[in-house]
Amino acid sequence: MSKSRDAQGYYTILGLSPGASLSEIKAAFRRRALELHPDRNKDSDTTASFQRLNHAYTVLSDATTRARYDAELGPTPATAPAPAPVRPIRCSACGKISAQPRYVIFFEVKSAIVVTHQTTIEGIFCPTCAASRAVRATLITWVLGWWSVPSGIIDSTHAIFHNLHGGLQPAEVNFRVAAYQARWFARSGDVRLGRALATRAAHLAAGETSQISATLEGRELLAGTHTLLTAMDDGIPPPKLKNHWSIWRWPFIVQPAIPALLIALLVSHVARNVALEPPPSVQRPDLPTPSSPAPRVVASAALSARGAAPLTPIGGTTRTGFDRSLNAPNGRGWPASSAYVAGYPTRFVDGHATLAVDNAENTFDVFAKLCRLDGASRVVARVFLVTAGGQFTLTDLTAGRYDLRYRDLTSGSLSRSDPLDLEETPVAGRIYKIRGGTVKTFALAESGFEEDDRLSP
Repeated sequence: MSKSRDAQGYYTILGLSPGASLSEIKAAFRRRALELHPDRNKDSDTTASFQRLNHAYTVLSDATTRARYDAELGPTPATAPAPAPVRPIRCSACGKISAQPRYVIFFEVKSAIVVTHQTTIEGIFCPTCAASRAVRATLITWVLGWWSVPSGIIDSTHAIFHNLHGGLQPAEVNFRVAAYQARWFARSGDVRLGRALATRAAHLAAGETSQISATLEGRELLAGTHTLLTAMDDGIPPPKLKNHWSIWRWPFIVQPAIPALLIALLVSHVARNVALEPPPSVQRPDLPTPSSPAPRVVASAALSARGAAPLTPIGGTTRTGFDRSLNAPNGRGWPASSAYVAGYPTRFVDGHATLAVDNAENTFDVFAKLCRLDGASRVVARVFLVTAGGQFTLTDLTAGRYDLRYRDLTSGSLSRSDPLDLEETPVAGRIYKIRGGTVKTFALAESGFEEDDRLSP
């Protein structure tokens, strides 16, 4: 630790660095007080050490005396030794010399359901370090500060308001900081900048004269500031300091943007979920409105490119009081996953076509029958179950005309597809191309699904 930043060793006594926050100073004092208290520690020098600790805490726990100490103005005249050499005031966070360091207090709030903790982040900061601490304190407060009623809401509003305005900047303390920094720049040869800082110090002192003049050190510093202004007056107006502490700089614009960003993300999430909802289907006036989209049918041939033909979601009539049975209509149990239902014949198996039934978009199981059409007659070729969100592929189908009939096992509604024509054309390399017809869905009567097969292959 640099001696110039801890002239009397107050931070060292507490075991801290000059950039410590007030809460860290309080915690360190409590810890060291327990270690050094004469009632608990019987060493001969603990009383004197405890007195030094108490004096260090008294200086560092008060904003005014701590700023004076950090600025190396030394202790009060009653105990002060000879004046120390003029040294620059450095940022208590990064240690850099800035033309406009300020003593600033930011607020940070964390809440639970019934408890609210408000801490302060304070010190003499350069504009950059102050900005980063303001944004961090505000972000933490926005996320963690509101969850206690009513104290969390009140304290968070107070904290965010002050952080948005650049934190609390006590004028009397910042007069001393500006006056001391003016002396350093003037003695370092930058007279015009020293004069500009002395002008700012005089401006800050204008409303705090009585408080500053309450101590001999304050009166001497105020008189020295006016003497400095008079000595450096060359008839040319001093340069105007660029205001790096304006509330319109990016850090103080970013802070109110934090809740706006959180709200925008929430709205975007909701809008995205709404957009993912399937749009209402175009309905035929003579057919009932479906409650869910129909499964998709994909027809392809072995070794050939796949083609997809989604079913139009028309749907069938819901059966009142429908209750899914524990077993399939033939008395056999349902398969545990998408598969053929046991006990039903498998027909037309000498072809090269595959047919995929995709139920991925639905939340209900489907009991399906693929029927071979031969004029006015039909033959059940395959009987299978497709679970909710699943898919099942029928293989080795013989070329011909088929349709798909299925029942929604949640509502009991029935539907059928448009006829699907599968034609095989042999080409080189034993690859078959399949031509499929249009695939739509229509409402289906109960008899069209439950009637017995009338043909056998």
